[in-house]
Amino acid sequence: MAADTGLSGGGDAVWYGPPESWPPEHCRVLYTISKHAQQARNVQSKETWIRQVALLVLLYEGIEAGILPFDYSPSLTWLTFQQQTDRRWLRVSQEAKSVIDDLWEAKLVNGIKLSSVDYQPVTAYQATFRGLAIVEQIPERLKQETDKFLYPPPAVIDEGADGLPTASLDSSGAPQLLHVRYDGEKFWLETSDKSFVKESGITESEDVSYVSSPYIPMCLRSSTSYLVEPTSNRLRAPECALGSNMMAKEANQSLVLSQVHALVGEWLPFGANQISALNERLGAMERCQGGLFSSKLDL
Repeated sequence: MAADTGLSGGGDAVWYGPPESWPPEHCRVLYTISKHAQQARNVQSKETWIRQVALLVLLYEGIEAGILPFDYSPSLTWLTFQQQTDRRWLRVSQEAKSVIDDLWEAKLVNGIKLSSVDYQPVTAYQATFRGLAIVEQIPERLKQETDKFLYPPPAVIDEGADGLPTASLDSSGAPQLLHVRYDGEKFWLETSDKSFVKESGITESEDVSYVSSPYIPMCLRSSTSYLVEPTSNRLRAPECALGSNMMAKEANQSLVLSQVHALVGEWLPFGANQISALNERLGAMERCQGGLFSSKLDL
């Protein structure tokens, strides 16, 4: 049996077994969080947290490196830069988010809710004492594999002032962790001294396997004052064959459609009300509800 980590509850039973029986993807995600954010061990230590978006960028790099067996899809995400919040399409793994929620439910990870300057909700995570106890027992093989996307490649070196190659090491001689930086357009992975900088592909648009055209039913079109014929992109349909398959896993087609008409309606005068906005900020509609809340703004 593994050492007692203080875990309890039916959902935590898996962590009572030997380390070899622990879910490897959960171990890798927990190890990633522990490298960047940990619960303070004493009153002299500082609490460290990692934002959800930054964590998702790191996990995306793990997927691209073939270390994490997840898939991803475009997701519209709120991003704050220089006290302004905007929405961007990011390649987000819903499987990775589910694993984070599993760790949160098992009390291996803490979550905290912050607010941006324009009061958009921001979530951050840290590894708890229980999570750190689990990390100490994670097999070294899993840690070494995960380090491949947490640290710069060993082959990447710079030339020092004396012309000799110097690796990206910190003051103690250990390799420097990669941190996530957002410049308003792209995400970058870089070391603290910027001796290694890499652009993340999480903001890249994906190929789609369809062509869409605007469609307005005849009953909604004006027959007198405002005659507009919707444009058709049917001639661009052959471009679908030029796209590449970005599926990371094998999938079976359960339904194939052609000549589809989709009608999306929205009641324009009303938007989200204050109650739904409050529920979103408090995380009441998320899988892991509650947690820590802070009035501190995420600048």
